Amino acid sequence: MKEGYKLVYINKIGINSDNNFMFELLFSNDIESVWGVDWEITPARNCGINLPDESTYDLILKMDTSLKLDLAQENSCFSMQDSIDGIIPLAWENIDEYETYPDDGRLILRFGETYNDIEKKLKNKNIKLNNDEKYNIK
Repeated sequence: MKEGYKLVYINKIGINSDNNFMFELLFSNDIESVWGVDWEITPARNCGINLPDESTYDLILKMDTSLKLDLAQENSCFSMQDSIDGIIPLAWENIDEYETYPDDGRLILRFGETYNDIEKKLKNKNIKLNNDEKYNIK
């Protein structure tokens, strides 16, 4: 049922009591219609956190992880349009404080990746999506 969904946005929620980072992953069946206010503005961080229009995504799944992720909407060089165009990912594992490059590779989540591909990448990092929080929001 989730196979047709594609990742369109990652929203940072905060840090929980276990000191894990909490995120919402937004998925859509129609990535061509996904857009948010000021997504064309560079840098994206000047726009604040602008979720895509509610009518353009279909599924929200929660994730918590000890991995620190950098997000496209927080960067100071690119716009969210650049993420849609594949120039930068929606999120990437911040490895600034690592002593060595991760043996299992760096986690990178891109706009338009399928639910199944995202699930595999997260599984490789021992991260599970919480399917019970919100499902099929439309």
